[in-house]
Amino acid sequence: MSNSASSDSQIIFNVPEGTVRIEKRRCYSGDELVTTIPIRVAVLTLPDSVTEIGDKAFEDCSLLTSVNIPGSVRKIGNGAF
Repeated sequence: MSNSASSDSQIIFNVPEGTVRIEKRRCYSGDELVTTIPIRVAVLTLPDSVTEIGDKAFEDCSLLTSVNIPGSVRKIGNGAF
């Protein structure tokens, strides 16, 4: 499962290993939904398994200030951030 923590309304979220793509705050492994990224996320860490960040991946995440994007990401869609 996912790993998240909260400090003074700042949510730190680690996307689960095995996630290969993110679309509209949803994390997928193949066609299977793994988890959903919280809308109030501020800090986000992606595992090396992620290869694609889809269109509008972090739409409505207005508090997002930091994303760790691994070298495995080969595509970042329109309006991802």
